[in-house]
Order: sequence, then C-alpha cells, then structure tokens
Amino acid sequence: MNSRYILRIKTDLANYTALNGLFNIHSPQNPCSFWEYVIDESEVCYNNAINTIVDNIEKNKADLARIGISVDNITVWYLYEYEEQCNIEFAPYELKRLGENNLTLCISCWENK
Repeated sequence: MNSRYILRIKTDLANYTALNGLFNIHSPQNPCSFWEYVIDESEVCYNNAINTIVDNIEKNKADLARIGISVDNITVWYLYEYEEQCNIEFAPYELKRLGENNLTLCISCWENK
C-alpha cells in the first residue's frame, strides 16, 4: 500500500525558488506549472500531514499573496493506493481547518492490481 499527501500550488516556474524558500524544501520543477510539497507515508509528519500543510499555508499566507498566489491556486491532495478494500477517514478538526482556509481537498484512489 502506498499513500501520500501533496500540497499543490499552481504557479509559474518563476515562483519555484520563492516557494522552496517559504516551505523550506526543494520541489523539482514541473512542466505543468505545479509546485508540490509531498508528505509520503514513510515520513514522521505523515499522521499529521493535513495540519502540517495548513500550518505552512497559514504561516506563509502574506508571502504567498506577495508573489501572486491566492487560495484559488492551492489544493491539498490525498493519493491512496489500496488492495481489496478502500476506507478513508479524516478527522473533523482537519476538515474544519481546510474549510476555514478555503483549501480544496482532492482525493485520488486506485487499486493495486
């Protein structure tokens, strides 16, 4: 089984360096103009990934606006590969935080065959 969370920001390549600095990571350039911060299931913060992502968005909201990124350009993805049965749960406080910040949660699931 493999799952991960992704903070995806639609932007042009000119903002990659600024975003890497704001989130203290290195996201490789994507030809589709999406900057991404990935939290894989093997990472320590995986079980608190939504809060980690929202914390970073809240902390950097002014800087994101300064480089022309609005909440409409930001999505949070949950990708889940499963075998046999797929069950997904999100805590109410996580969904509330996403909603309070107008962040869209996208879920993609597929069966590992």
